[in-house]
Amino acid sequence: MTSLRHTILVTGATGNVGSALLPLLRAAGIDAVAGSTGGRDIDGTPGRAIDFSAPDMLAAAFEDITAAFIVIPLHPQMVQMAANVGAAAKAGGCGIWCASRGQQPTPPRPQR
Repeated sequence: MTSLRHTILVTGATGNVGSALLPLLRAAGIDAVAGSTGGRDIDGTPGRAIDFSAPDMLAAAFEDITAAFIVIPLHPQMVQMAANVGAAAKAGGCGIWCASRGQQPTPPRPQR
């Protein structure tokens, strides 16, 4: 029986969800790439620069990626950004992906 090996692109790798997901993938022995604005490596996970408004940059980010966890930032252009990511993932042959949207910090509730 052969196993299918994936390389997972995790966008928002420096945010709350992405930074929590990367060590879990590493611990499970899953190949991952840390996608962030700066494109830096994160704790041994190779990095790639991500700009949701730049289709050419997104196309490069999806090279050799078979799966992705996408966090779309909460932004006035987030619908277009999501469309850009979807097009880049499809064009790059990324067949499996999960998308989420960013969230603004929730203000603390008053204590009663």
